[in-house]
Amino acid sequence: MGKIYDGINFTDSGGTGRVVVLLHGWSSSLESWDKQVSALAASGNRVICIDRRGCGGSQATSRLLSFDNLADDIETILQSLDLTDVTLVGFCMGGGEVARYIRRHGLVRLRAAVFASSATPFAPNVKGSFSLTPEDAQKWFTEDASRRSSCLEDYISNAHSINSSQRAAASNLWKAIALAERCDAGSLMQCLSLIQTEDFSDDLEIADLPCLVLHGDQDMIYPIDKTAIPTHAILSRSDIEILRGAPNACQITHYKAFNAALTSFLGRT
Repeated sequence: MGKIYDGINFTDSGGTGRVVVLLHGWSSSLESWDKQVSALAASGNRVICIDRRGCGGSQATSRLLSFDNLADDIETILQSLDLTDVTLVGFCMGGGEVARYIRRHGLVRLRAAVFASSATPFAPNVKGSFSLTPEDAQKWFTEDASRRSSCLEDYISNAHSINSSQRAAASNLWKAIALAERCDAGSLMQCLSLIQTEDFSDDLEIADLPCLVLHGDQDMIYPIDKTAIPTHAILSRSDIEILRGAPNACQITHYKAFNAALTSFLGRT
């Protein structure tokens, strides 16, 4: 059971260990981090997961979403808990939120940052298996619910698979689909449009703190040559860890390797 503050749902493992804040991807919720929360907490970290507006237990909002106000929501939670020395971990869209948080709120609360399967630096340059224009995104979500559900299933299947012949485990797919279907459709549409228009290059350039770029080399959504590699090149103080044979949803499909890379980074920063 999470806690609600200012309409934002979050969980907090508690304790006095190093603070790690996990930000989920598009069409998901904090429940997608289950395999990381248990491992990180067992290692003595205080783990906080946040549901984006309109996802999981967080309330949808009538205001127009932007990466600026999503970053402000993160600051709202960090401020409410009086957190400092935080490591922000952003997955997929969450990587953009990490970058924008740094630009809007600086480094005063932060110790390090992780960009996992991140949509940075500029998603419109990406020609992956789920590249949509803002116009396409709006059309997608104004179609009937059955069509929208089918599109979500296609996206999630690609995110969990490395190619058309090696698909993901059914149990992983059904959980991810269930999380997606709990999201507010309007919020998902807005967020998808945001991902397809936002350039985080300037945000990354000012991220003067230890960073980890963590990505699967078989990502069909955000291929590494257009995302992880240029993100690593822009960041001034980053390590890069490529997970061999891993798809976009590597925190689920390759969670042991993902967790090992993450805990190793935490141990040396």
